[in-house]
Amino acid sequence: MVHRLEIDYWGQVEFIYLDIDDSAVGPYKQQFNFRYQPHLILLDGEGNVVQEYVGAQPEADLRAALDNLIAVSSGQ
Repeated sequence: MVHRLEIDYWGQVEFIYLDIDDSAVGPYKQQFNFRYQPHLILLDGEGNVVQEYVGAQPEADLRAALDNLIAVSSGQ
């Protein structure tokens, strides 16, 4: 489902995937308290955490959050 969202929001939202088992993501695990999969963290254009989701989420909720983030970022 997240890959479908990535396609639908291409050019508006940047999706970055982190593997919790990859030692190279250690700094991000600390910075964002990333300990679970799935763990979706929405950041604004300045890199501030706007919202977090841990575990499976309804697609409609994620779409609403992304739409809101885009609207706020574009000043709408």
